[in-house]
Formats: sequence, C-alpha cells, structure tokens
Amino acid sequence: MAERTIAPGKRLGHRGAVVGLVIVFAMAVVGGLIHYYGSYPPERAATGNWGSLAFPLILATPAVLALLGLQHRPWLLTATGLLLLPMCFLSFSFLFFPLLFPAILFLTDAITRPRSEPRPRAQCPAAFLSAGFVIAAVLSLWAHQDPLTWHTATQSGSVSDVVTMQETLTSLGFLVAAITVAALTPRDGQSTKYAA
Repeated sequence: MAERTIAPGKRLGHRGAVVGLVIVFAMAVVGGLIHYYGSYPPERAATGNWGSLAFPLILATPAVLALLGLQHRPWLLTATGLLLLPMCFLSFSFLFFPLLFPAILFLTDAITRPRSEPRPRAQCPAAFLSAGFVIAAVLSLWAHQDPLTWHTATQSGSVSDVVTMQETLTSLGFLVAAITVAALTPRDGQSTKYAA
C-alpha cells in the first residue's frame, strides 16, 4: 500500500490557521486589558469587573471553535471565519480590525484542506448553530440598558449601560453552549452510524 504524503497546501493552511489562533487569543487578552484599565475607577468599583471578564471570553471563544474546527471540521472553521468578520466592529475604533486576518486564514484553511469521507451532513448546521450562540453571547451583554450612578467623596457620575453579573453569566452560558455544540459536531471521516 502506497504511503500517503501531505500536500504542501495542507501544511501551509494548517500553519496559517495556527497563526490565526494566536492572533485571536492575543486580541482577547488585549481586549480584556483595555476594558479593565480603560474603565473609570469609580465606575469599575461600582459595577465590578464583569465586563473585563465577559469581553475576553467572547473574543477567545472563536479561537476555541477554530481549534475544534482544525480537527476535521471544516464547516466549523468556515463559521468561525465568518463570525470574526462582524467582531472586527466590537469597538468603535480600529482596535479589533486585526481579527480580519484570522478570519481570512480560517476561511482559507476550510476551503483548501482536503476532506475525508464520509462528510457528515450535520456538520454545517451544527457549526452555524455554534456561531449563533456566540452572537447571542455578545447581544446578551447589551440586552437592556443598565443605568448606573456612582458617588465618591469628591465626585459622582453615571453611565447608561454597564455589564452586570447577570448579563455576564448569561453570556457565559451561551459561550459554553457554543463550545459544547462545536465539540459534539461530527468530524469528516467519522461515521455517524453505530452498529447495533
């Protein structure tokens, strides 16, 4: 039996996807630090660090989905790449625009990677369901206005919307659901039929 060789394109695609993972994880750390140190101290003291916990988790989840996608789940890589495109606009500045690069890398890897048989039909809807849970996690942070006023010995102020504990826990629940669905998504080459 002839030994199979790995095509150079496959190797390159895999390397590119790994670079994408590093970028997404790095952006999650940067986003969390900016949120933590960018919050006004009295406001942060009044609300807690829930936003500084929620944002990095939301930003890091696509990297976890892509990592699962690299395990013979190309539809998951596709959904993750498409998910990162709107995430570039999570900030009103160009801060998250570097997420465009891993999006392209994940989509390229999904398109060019050779696929094994059988190719489970459930992979596509499961991948997009997983991405939908991530979108729900983002939206749950701004589901409703949370007006907050704070007072210190020298000053006071107010904000129109903050990230509360309940919103963070709801968001975390959606992220856990996204990762769970992704982990249970059948892989290429994996039979979905079980012998009796």
